[in-house]
Amino acid sequence: MNIQEIVIEQICEEFKIDPNNHNQKLSVDNLKDIIRCTTNKMLMAHFQILLDNYLENSDKNSALNQLSVFANIESENDVNDIKKLSGFHDIGKQIANIEVRFLETNLGLRT
Repeated sequence: MNIQEIVIEQICEEFKIDPNNHNQKLSVDNLKDIIRCTTNKMLMAHFQILLDNYLENSDKNSALNQLSVFANIESENDVNDIKKLSGFHDIGKQIANIEVRFLETNLGLRT
């Protein structure tokens, strides 16, 4: 089971979402979009923290830009995706928390 499947399972349980009903306001497809946006933002934020903590005399904008290209994040698309999902902000925060715990547990990371 990958992280997305784990997160979707937990969110479906918590919010009483039927994973087989695609006509409800918050479907598994919506959750996948929210997870993708949340994960991209979380990765960028964590990378910024790593840069602040460990890299002193480097060009941060260049490094963040390289990460964006590497992660295939296009800022205009990301903004539009997040606007469409703005009603699900609390769920996005919850997903980020689950993902952070998952990373901490499985990779031995502390954030």
